[in-house]
Amino acid sequence: MLKKKSLLVSSCLLLLIVMLTVGTLISHSPASVHGQNAGDWPTFMNNTSRTGTNPFETTITAGTASNLHLAWKYYTGGPIEASPVTADGVLYIGSWDGYEYALNASNGTLLWKQFLGINPATRRCPAKGITSTATVVNGVVYVGGGDGNLYALNTADGSVIWKTLIAPTPSYIFASPLVYNNLLYIGVASSCEPPEVQGKFFALNLGDGTIAASISLVKDGDQGATVWSSPTVDPTTNTIYIATGNNQGFSLSKQHNAESILAMDPSTLAIKDHWQIPLAQHIPDGDFGATPTLFDYNNNHYIGVLNKNGIYYVLDRTNLVQGPVWEQTLSSNSEQVNGDNVSSSCYNNGVVYTGSAGGVNNGQPYGGTVGAFTADTGAPLWFFQIPGKILSSVTCTSDLVVDNQAQAVEVRSAATGNILFSYATKKEIFATSIISNGYLYTASSDKAVYAFTV
Repeated sequence: MLKKKSLLVSSCLLLLIVMLTVGTLISHSPASVHGQNAGDWPTFMNNTSRTGTNPFETTITAGTASNLHLAWKYYTGGPIEASPVTADGVLYIGSWDGYEYALNASNGTLLWKQFLGINPATRRCPAKGITSTATVVNGVVYVGGGDGNLYALNTADGSVIWKTLIAPTPSYIFASPLVYNNLLYIGVASSCEPPEVQGKFFALNLGDGTIAASISLVKDGDQGATVWSSPTVDPTTNTIYIATGNNQGFSLSKQHNAESILAMDPSTLAIKDHWQIPLAQHIPDGDFGATPTLFDYNNNHYIGVLNKNGIYYVLDRTNLVQGPVWEQTLSSNSEQVNGDNVSSSCYNNGVVYTGSAGGVNNGQPYGGTVGAFTADTGAPLWFFQIPGKILSSVTCTSDLVVDNQAQAVEVRSAATGNILFSYATKKEIFATSIISNGYLYTASSDKAVYAFTV
């Protein structure tokens, strides 16, 4: 009896240790979007920290990536710049034809599509429908429409639950919504410059889309400090972070929030902390077009983001005003190269992975760069100058890095940066490619969604 009791006590202790360990792992993992399976990718850069990594992938690995092949392809009615997301066996993506599509994630069959409007063409820019990447939470798809409305759609059939106009023309929604504590956060930018617009940021009630709070990032009558990229959140400090666009010709000293990283109160949207590009590194079109990445390493709390000037900045997100902890010049600035520096980074296991546009090295032009840097010091682990520009974000699994070089999607070893798989689409890729539940998904401006598997 004593032996059985001892075994029972040992088993209970073992179970308790496992539960505590799992709890510790969960509490220190990036904030997730609720209501999805572990291998899903339900929002831009996968989670609310925008780390851009899927640590749960076990099918596509460094050992199997070379065996990837095309499983299916689906054509929409327009070029695609929104990124794919997945939830519960469904892939969601928007197209410049104005439709949000729901596809069977394993075979590409159309489940439904819903028209969400098209922003009209201007003298300088074509008409565009949906560029916003969807966020899927608890049976609802939240996405910015081409008509300037923020939409909530039923995942079952695409029917509209609510819509709220936040970006009337010439404003536009490029960003992916952030869902946090029953509120939805989103910023607006100009659909095409000129005309420029006033930068604004909103918090909407999740249930009915009513506006709970809003902030204008420059004074009324001014233009600038628009929000092209997606917001992110640190739930441990209850802080929203955004990166803003350029000053539209106004003096930076008069537009304190332009070309800046801002920390905001999630209830009031009051700005709690702030850092602005220094004048010495300012360029005329110095947007932060990339989305900030939040990551923790060795008990330090970082935020990293690429500016169009070609510099990747990493700051202590608990003290933005002190400036960068480290920075790396990845490429020439966007005004000197063919292509913008708007690639968001991914983070995994103490390493930051970046992509950028190109420049000139020893008189020889290059199209872009892809690199890996230590999280705490920015020391390069590997760094490649590549022929094609990177116009979309870099994503990760536990042992892989995915980038899009010009019109090709590439899968690299996270350890070495060596290419394990590459596939060329017919036109440039602006959407972010993702690995989810045994599939590599990408979408191209050739109008197609591609799915690869091993």
